[in-house]
Amino acid sequence: MQLLQSIKQYIEKRDTIFVFPSETASRFWLKRSFSFTHRRTLSHERFISWDHFKKITFKYSLPAFRPVNEAARILFLHHLLAENREKSFFRSIIPRDYAEYSPLQITTLRKILPYLNRISDIPRLDQGIEAGKKKDLLLLLDKYLEFLEAGRFFEPGYEQPWLEVNNFNYLLFYPEILADFHYLNRKGWLSNHPEIKIISLADEATLPELKLTSFENSEEELTRVLLKIGALLDNQVEPAEIAISVPALEQLESRLLLLSRLHEVPLQLHQSKPVLRYPQARLFGDMKGCIDSGFSIESLKALLFNYALPWKKEQLNRKLIRFAVYYRVFRNYSTPGVKIDLWQENIKKALASSELQGGFESAEIGEIAGYFKRLKSSLQAIAESKDFNVLKEKLLSFSDSFLSTADFNEEELKVFQFSLKALNELITAAARCDSRQFSSPFAILVAYLEEKPYAPGDLPPGIAVYPYRLAAAIRPKYHFIVNACQSGTEHIIKPYPFLNIHEEYSLADILSTGEYDLSAPFIRLYSLSGQEVFFSYARKSYSGISLPPAHFVTSGAISDFSEREEERLSDPYSSERALWAGKQAAGPERLYRGQLQGFSRAEKTSLKAKSLNLWNTPLDQEQSRVINRRLRRREGYLVISPSSLEQYDNCAFNFLLDRGLAIDEESYLPENWEARETGNILHEIYRRFYQWVIERGGHLERDSFTLYQVQLKDFTGGVLKSYSRNQPLPVFPLWREKWRNIEGLALALLDVDMKIFPEQRIIDVEKLLTLSLEPESRKVKLTGRIDRIAENSKGMGVVDYKKSRTPKSGDIFGTRPTSFQIPFYILLLSTSGRKTDWAAYYSMEEKKYIMVLDNEPELQEYAGRNLAETIDGMIENIERGDFSMAIAAKKINCRFCPYQGICRHNFILG
Repeated sequence: MQLLQSIKQYIEKRDTIFVFPSETASRFWLKRSFSFTHRRTLSHERFISWDHFKKITFKYSLPAFRPVNEAARILFLHHLLAENREKSFFRSIIPRDYAEYSPLQITTLRKILPYLNRISDIPRLDQGIEAGKKKDLLLLLDKYLEFLEAGRFFEPGYEQPWLEVNNFNYLLFYPEILADFHYLNRKGWLSNHPEIKIISLADEATLPELKLTSFENSEEELTRVLLKIGALLDNQVEPAEIAISVPALEQLESRLLLLSRLHEVPLQLHQSKPVLRYPQARLFGDMKGCIDSGFSIESLKALLFNYALPWKKEQLNRKLIRFAVYYRVFRNYSTPGVKIDLWQENIKKALASSELQGGFESAEIGEIAGYFKRLKSSLQAIAESKDFNVLKEKLLSFSDSFLSTADFNEEELKVFQFSLKALNELITAAARCDSRQFSSPFAILVAYLEEKPYAPGDLPPGIAVYPYRLAAAIRPKYHFIVNACQSGTEHIIKPYPFLNIHEEYSLADILSTGEYDLSAPFIRLYSLSGQEVFFSYARKSYSGISLPPAHFVTSGAISDFSEREEERLSDPYSSERALWAGKQAAGPERLYRGQLQGFSRAEKTSLKAKSLNLWNTPLDQEQSRVINRRLRRREGYLVISPSSLEQYDNCAFNFLLDRGLAIDEESYLPENWEARETGNILHEIYRRFYQWVIERGGHLERDSFTLYQVQLKDFTGGVLKSYSRNQPLPVFPLWREKWRNIEGLALALLDVDMKIFPEQRIIDVEKLLTLSLEPESRKVKLTGRIDRIAENSKGMGVVDYKKSRTPKSGDIFGTRPTSFQIPFYILLLSTSGRKTDWAAYYSMEEKKYIMVLDNEPELQEYAGRNLAETIDGMIENIERGDFSMAIAAKKINCRFCPYQGICRHNFILG
């Protein structure tokens, strides 16, 4: 390797400085040089990166100016695009119709600013690039140059530097992989310099034979690589002698870390990410989300439920969100003509209510109201800050009021402080732009943090993991390049990023863009990046189907992974799965620490004989007595309704948790409107209307249809107005639409009744019937509320309203019934001396009647026997404390059960 030979050759020449493609490579070779030299000390200033080389040697003839930085660029663009939103002077890069959304272009324009002067490289701008776009780009360049001049900045890429080598010689390694070297060295300015010696890939006499291993999927690839590394560590290979490089590391990071923990291979990630991705800095983005969304419940949840932050009032945060869930405060509502503060309205309604709602005490609501007022006021003050210094004061005030920063750990505090230092950078840059006003300093700060990279300083010990390209020039003993697919290893530099692909093609002869494809040079350099180098990729990655790089395809260097017996690496997890599945008799030869811990916990929990196993054993005597007492709260009676019977029959364990133990999971998921609320409102409307009809004789007369419509609308309005006074409402437009929907559903039933059952006489509505079962000593009552009892030519019948799912005949009269409501009503009516001849459901959504019983006495009798057996079984089991699930006899419907996390029925084996 020429790099190694060159260091050995020039290490004693103290006037020679080694320049590496990256800081990672320079630090690696500084440490590694002690192993093959006789030096006890080496100056770190002799091992530098390409970026550091440019910083110390590139000089510009602008002594009174300073290089522009990202903070200044983003300030320029925010100011410029705010102006364009008002005046719309751009025509092509931001069409006039989209001028209002100009700030959305900041990220795109920020990337082209450092290269915008390269427009001059295109000799005939009227060809190959659209004229309107050319005009806009030149205007952007003029405004940028004006900004630079006013702030005493200069853009390094716009100026031709000169080299100040200070009597040093420089060895520059592998410049062909440097993105800007090609452009800077167009006329041999660097490669022909007498004090600079280039060591390139072309100087390597031979390159190692390439080999790419293909895996079925990324899970297999990562697992096999980690098993290989684990075996190396077991063979006493030093962690520093192993490295991993990962294209698209951000996509594989979480899975790689998880698998590394499972396989006990400690990893050390050398990756910078935008600081806003860290939860301590995400605070600022979440604050902006609250402001921009009108304090929506989702944005407040993101802010207040960020438990990486040490909130002073964590309990109050949860109460605030619970209040918003109950009162449906999705967000403050505003249109050009209407502005409604839903938070304020619902807080007033809650404070004015004489009844407790949502489980809140009056004092709690007052506390919530005060807390939200302080939070909202603080966030609005941050959003309305007129300059960056005021913004800093407001942010520090927010931190003092709501956070306990002393409870940050060291690394968390560094992230938080890094974000505030970024604000200081904006303060410094803004001071040089004192003639410019910025409409929203806080929005600028958040946008700046979205792009500001941060890398943790103190990394835990482990195998170094690098993003692809960062460690191409290192040389440990073992280097694994995973996810080395075509898209991951592709690296094409666009020296003219303001051109689209069609313009690049049109100007290809002039610009010579082909030389900027660095994909193959990187692969060749990586082949030298270890004594043993392992390239691999997955045909099916976590993000989809992947293809191998063309460099490996053309050289025929791809082979599928095969696990030959002599190379088999034992995976304890695979062995454990095979053991549990009965595919092998013996357990794994070794167990990971996590497996041992898992078995230890399982012995104490899942594998231990249960003292209380509700799956197949009843409660003991004391437990049974407690549950029976809780179920018999109504004067000592066990009250069975159709819904409780169906609940118990479907899942006795669900019945126990819900009605016996009253377990209720606290949810922070808001619902705009529950289906049952529509059903409850419609039931009350129908009750009032048909009671009015009963008072007039009970018959629906065709000639009175208009009168009925008017009366039904009056009842609907009365019910909805009463509901709106006492219950939390969704935002106004949704409530208005819900009102119309409910009114339409109410009128639809009248219309159907007049067409389908015009001859019926309504006997009763919302009739509550109760039956005490014999013997009285058992103290069991059946109770049910029948929506409508009516009489027609077929006899007497019952009607039940259904908002959504309507049971079918098979659900009621099948061999294994799941719906007992109609037979239950028939039983209750029969005990009062009334014979039921027919039964029907009315589907509110389908707006039609569904007949389920029509003068069929045999079917009634069969359903009655099923009902009696089910009730007797329920009473008997409850009395002896049996809430076990008969999973062998039927399939339990777990779909909408809120207790799946407790019973874990779908996870039980055997």
